[in-house]
Amino acid sequence: MGTKRVANLFDKWLGTNSQIVLELAECPVWVIPQNAPLNYPKNFMYTADFKRYNILVTHKILEIAKPLAATCRVIHIHDYYELISNQTLKEKITELKHEFEDEADITIKNLNREHIYKGLKTYVKNFINPTFLR
Repeated sequence: MGTKRVANLFDKWLGTNSQIVLELAECPVWVIPQNAPLNYPKNFMYTADFKRYNILVTHKILEIAKPLAATCRVIHIHDYYELISNQTLKEKITELKHEFEDEADITIKNLNREHIYKGLKTYVKNFINPTFLR
């Protein structure tokens, strides 16, 4: 949805239509400033915890990504203190890969790193096109 600069004190106090929609929306909403160039994202990344809802969330992300011809990456980075066993991780990854085996534009990765945040940062920096971050 489009938005423009707030024009008066009343709008600043009450909020804009876009703000209200963002607060009430039960789905993703893009708010695009007036006269802004419209660049669609080409990559979506979901950091999975492999505990619940991973298949459901991945389907939702693909619903957004497909019409944009974007790729989807499902990433799980576990540190040495991960509470999920290696066998459970393998099962979750296999389940996710099986569910999305017919999807061409999806990548599923499981990485073992000393620190989750640093591992994710390194993954983004090294493996994803820099335009993903803009």
